[in-house]
Amino acid sequence: MNKESQKKSGRTRGQFVARVAAQLQRGEHHRALVLSFCGESAEVMACAEPGQFVQVACRDISRPRMSVPQLRRPISISGVSEDPIALGLGNGHCRDGCGREVMVRIIYRVHGPGTNWLAHQAVGEEIDIIGPLGRGFNLPKDKDTRVILIGGGVGLPPMFFSADRLKRNGCSDVLGIAGAATRGLFCCDLLNEADGIEDALVPGKYVREFGPSNTPVLLAADDGSIGFKGNVVQALDGYLKRNEQWRSAEVFACGPKPMLRAVANFCQEHSMNCQVCLESYMGCGIGVCQSCAVAMRSEGKDRESPKKYRLVCAHGPVFDAAKVDWDA
Repeated sequence: MNKESQKKSGRTRGQFVARVAAQLQRGEHHRALVLSFCGESAEVMACAEPGQFVQVACRDISRPRMSVPQLRRPISISGVSEDPIALGLGNGHCRDGCGREVMVRIIYRVHGPGTNWLAHQAVGEEIDIIGPLGRGFNLPKDKDTRVILIGGGVGLPPMFFSADRLKRNGCSDVLGIAGAATRGLFCCDLLNEADGIEDALVPGKYVREFGPSNTPVLLAADDGSIGFKGNVVQALDGYLKRNEQWRSAEVFACGPKPMLRAVANFCQEHSMNCQVCLESYMGCGIGVCQSCAVAMRSEGKDRESPKKYRLVCAHGPVFDAAKVDWDA
């Protein structure tokens, strides 16, 4: 099922049972879960776009009425591939006899009963998934467009997926900026050479998940434990002062709201196009529960008109940063 046939059939998402292919530790508090999809589910998941997410049932699917928690967890897709090695696995993880197999990687932080349950699922266990959901990033059509990918904390995973897709589309000028409060909170696999960073504003091959796309990255830690001492906006500002040609770049960002607000304000001040992938708690992920509404800026002359709201799950999670009302 290619993109066109998928659109004609209307099968752009679904509820599927995926099998765990791997559980990988990422930093001190995060896990990378690689899920295997086969047959029809593989065809659908293969068409996922960077910025989209899945709704994960963090409970025993064989006893749905007796398990808790009942609400699914929204988790961003950080990679989609038919090649296990591209998602951090070795060979030998394929499922024989299931037709086409597609693997999807999600990265999550263990901090509650749902994600704690997820962290204990072993290879071969089955997990109920709904996806892919939402609207992803609007990728540039011009291969010469420079793109800066900014991820803070658990907002990094969509940047890994974006980098992979940009490379597949032929974009070569891509820069990653990865930020966290401290070294241990990076939800990625920092390579050993990251310990030898001499100039924090010179990008390097420091993050394994950016490896398949060959994307150089700047690391920024608030406490200075690795890379640039400061936040991602300060790192971006420092880099642009050294590399004026990157001021025409498009910016993709995902992370906590204060970070996104700061990135959006910076890009607006410097006339840079910016798309943000918003994070939100949600009950359904398909626009029914209305729990993930976000305010948009009023357009036109009447700035005092009633706010317009959009749903993160259905209209996003990716939005034009200039249209989000960050002060609402």
